[in-house]
Amino acid sequence: MYTLQASLHLRLLSNYNIGKQLLHVPSYQLKISNVQVYTKGNYTYAEGTVTNNSDTTVTFLEIKGSFKTSSGSVVDTDWTYAVGSEGLAPGESCKWKLSVEKDYSIKDCDISILDYDY
Repeated sequence: MYTLQASLHLRLLSNYNIGKQLLHVPSYQLKISNVQVYTKGNYTYAEGTVTNNSDTTVTFLEIKGSFKTSSGSVVDTDWTYAVGSEGLAPGESCKWKLSVEKDYSIKDCDISILDYDY
């Protein structure tokens, strides 16, 4: 097993219409932390924690990893639901894990939040 670097790239998600009110949903209220990238067996993994720092429960939170070479070329990607319909309440954290087939050219993984519901 060897450990690789991990980069975090969070983006702001678009606005959502809720009834007549427009609600801006900033992804910076969801903190990605404790990211580790490593190879074990036949897979390369990225795993970490996401924390909901907003004042609203988040559901169907999708995390994406772009596994890259040292020159920045994307070798493979994976995504997962960090949390589903059960939701992630304000102040709560949960762990997530992504995996791709082992490739020794992978040296980094950019983590992004794809989508979520409030």
